[in-house]
Amino acid sequence: MEFILQDRTTQCSPRERTRFKLDMLLKNRLGTSASDFSFVTSEQKQADLYTIQSPLLLLCFYNPDGTACKETTTYLRQSSIIDPLIKKGQLTVLAVYTDQDTKTWRTHLSDIQANWIKAYDEGMYITKKRLYNLRAIPCLCMLDKDKWVLLKDLDIRRLEVFLQGK
Repeated sequence: MEFILQDRTTQCSPRERTRFKLDMLLKNRLGTSASDFSFVTSEQKQADLYTIQSPLLLLCFYNPDGTACKETTTYLRQSSIIDPLIKKGQLTVLAVYTDQDTKTWRTHLSDIQANWIKAYDEGMYITKKRLYNLRAIPCLCMLDKDKWVLLKDLDIRRLEVFLQGK
C-alpha cells in the first residue's frame, strides 16, 4: 500500500482509496494505545473509555438489529468463560451502539447482559472521526488495563481461546 501511495504514476483515485485503507488498517493496531471516546450509558451517564477500570476490557461495537450482532451477543451472553471472568472482576464488557437510532437501541437493551456496560455513541463521534475500523459489525477488540490493544477484529471463538488462559 505504501508503494502505491508513493508511486506518482498511480492515478489520484486509487491512491486516495489506498490511503484510506492504510489509515484504517493503522487504527488501534495490536500493541498500541486504543483511541479514547466518550459514550452515554443506558443510565444516561456520560463516560469515556479510559475511565473504565478493569484488568481486561472487551469492546463490542454492535447494532442490535443486525443478524451477526444478535448471534454474537447471544453467544457472548451464554459463554461459560466470559460471565465468570466478569463476576471475578477480571473482565468488563463495553457494548457500544454506534448508530444514531437510540430508540432501536433502547428497545433492545434487554438483549445485552445485565453486567455489561450498555452504551451508545452520542453524536456518532466514533464513526464520524473514524476512531475505529468498523468495516464490519459486530467488531470485538480486547484491551488491557492500560487500554493497550491486545486483540482486534476478533471472532468469538478466538476470544474464548484467549480468555481461557486468564
